[in-house]
Order: sequence, then C-alpha cells, then structure tokens
Amino acid sequence: LLAAIIQCEAGGEPYSGQLAVGAVVMNRVKSGSFPNSISGVIYQSGQFTPASSGKLARVLSSGNISSSCYQAAAEALEEEMSQPIYKRILLKLSGEALAGDDHFGINANTVADIARQIKEAKDLGVEIAIVCGGDIWRGVTGAQMGMERSSADYMGMLATVMNGLAVQNALEQLGVQTRLLSAIEMRQIAEPYIRRRAVRHLEKGRIVIFGAGTGSPYFTTDTTAALRAAEINADVILMAKNGVDGVYS
Repeated sequence: LLAAIIQCEAGGEPYSGQLAVGAVVMNRVKSGSFPNSISGVIYQSGQFTPASSGKLARVLSSGNISSSCYQAAAEALEEEMSQPIYKRILLKLSGEALAGDDHFGINANTVADIARQIKEAKDLGVEIAIVCGGDIWRGVTGAQMGMERSSADYMGMLATVMNGLAVQNALEQLGVQTRLLSAIEMRQIAEPYIRRRAVRHLEKGRIVIFGAGTGSPYFTTDTTAALRAAEINADVILMAKNGVDGVYS
C-alpha cells in the first residue's frame, strides 16, 4: 500500500504520500482497529489490493500531488479494511478456551467475552460456524482409566454439547441468533446435524454451533472442525486453542 501511494506522489514531494498513509495505518493500530481478536483476524490487513478500490485507483492514476491525496487514500484504506477477507468461517473453540483462568469447566466471564468477540466478527457480515471442544471430559482420559474407549469418547461428545449450550446462551444474551446442531440426536436441546440445514442457517445470518464431534468415537474435535469446514465450504478454520497457532497440511 505504501509503495502504491509513493507512486501516486512520484511527481513531486516523494515521501508525503508514504507519511500520510503511514499515519493512517498507525492511527488505526493505535486506536485498536486491528485488535487481537476474532474480528481482527478477519480484517483484510496486509492484503490490500489497490485495483479493488476505485477511490485509490483514481489517486494512483492521477500522478498529481494534491491536498486530497491523503484524504482519498485514507477513505480508500478505510473502505478496504472494513471489508472482511473471509465470508464464511469455522471457529474451533477448545474446551480449555472456555475454562479461562479456572483451567477446567466453564468460566462464565470467559464465555461472555468470547461471545462478544464472536458477535463483533458477525457484525462484519461474516457467516460463522463454531465447533466446540470438550475439555470437561476426554475419551482418552477415560480409556486410561480402564473404560472402553468408545464409551469414553461418547462421554466426551456429550461434554462438547454442554460447551455448545454455554456458548449459545452467551451469544443469545447478546441478541445473536444461534442454532446448536448435534451429531448425536438429542432433540430436546439441539437440532440433529444435517449439512443442508446448517448451510441454510448460515445463509439466514444465524451462528451455527456444532456439537457432539463427528458422532463417531476415535475422532477428535479438531477432525470435526476440518470436516465441518469442508462440508459447509468455509473459507478458513480459525483455531481458538491454547498453544495452537493454526492447522498445518
């Protein structure tokens, strides 16, 4: 972006454009417009394409220095940065993330803060699906205690539904419409998982929470995240997990 503005200013004061846009970027950063949050990840930061902005394109093609150069660049930057790079995302929330400082279970304040960040992302116009982990109980833990592995894994799936209900409640308290879909039927508390239904909910602007993993033992909720992301044609998987910075292939 800075190089593009320098081209705009090539006919006179060579660095005024760089300083101007640099000031815009720094002001955005200082004001918290690039937060370390879910919405911050979705912003189109670092991937600015001048050709996509008519205002900036006109500035670049003018070759003149004018008092409007800064303003036009600022408006173009603001317009571009306000557009989400991802239209549909899948957010993987680990059970540990919901525990917060308690390190176990569900911390109400932490869940409320996560719900607020999710709402901020949704307000950008992004379609959001969520896969919840189940830190309350893990199938591997049960197997190590001598339980039959499949039974232990099913208990873990129930834990993911409990976490999903907590996230759903926190979001709905903020006025966000959500639907909890479970891979294991439990109609009193969740809709059964049907791919077309999930996609339709997303298209209607609802946040979709996937519970009960894949519905089969021996599969982690990270596997569920990758599977559901592929099924709903998500643009990206965002990993909200302790000590994990992404999914690698």
